[in-house]
Amino acid sequence: NLYVMPVGVQPPNPLELLQGPAFGIMLREVAHKFDHVIIDTPAGESPYLSQALGLADKALVVTLADTSSYRYANYMERLLLPYLEQDNPPQSYFVINRVDITSSFNLDMCQVLKKRLGRQLLGVVHCDPVIRLAGSEGRDPLEQVPHSRGCSDLLNITGALYEQLLVPTL
Repeated sequence: NLYVMPVGVQPPNPLELLQGPAFGIMLREVAHKFDHVIIDTPAGESPYLSQALGLADKALVVTLADTSSYRYANYMERLLLPYLEQDNPPQSYFVINRVDITSSFNLDMCQVLKKRLGRQLLGVVHCDPVIRLAGSEGRDPLEQVPHSRGCSDLLNITGALYEQLLVPTL
């Protein structure tokens, strides 16, 4: 019971399409037809993000364990603030991606982010050559070797996200 709507052919001016009413109408229609709609948007402020957050019950932010990502978490909270002040605000969650256990700085930043994000943190994905190789070859890493550390991390985060999707929104 999973449906994927691919991007399709890019129009000459995609920004115009997204900022217009058609994208919002389409999002509202699919929101009524499906229990859960997941929209992947580019990082940072964009028309994609504002349209998606306008209808979202939950927001998932994926970040890295580095200095700029610590500042990015503050930026994302400011960006989410108008939506969090709505009558039915979306719940926001974070995932820390590509944590390198060979880098003490990266591990330290991961700990700082964990402390800062608290209960909003769904999980951590460790650097994993299996995931990197599968991505470069266009394969699903979970189909090949689902027992690597990064793949286990992804499965755990998927489970945590699924649990959050089961929680009804007010």
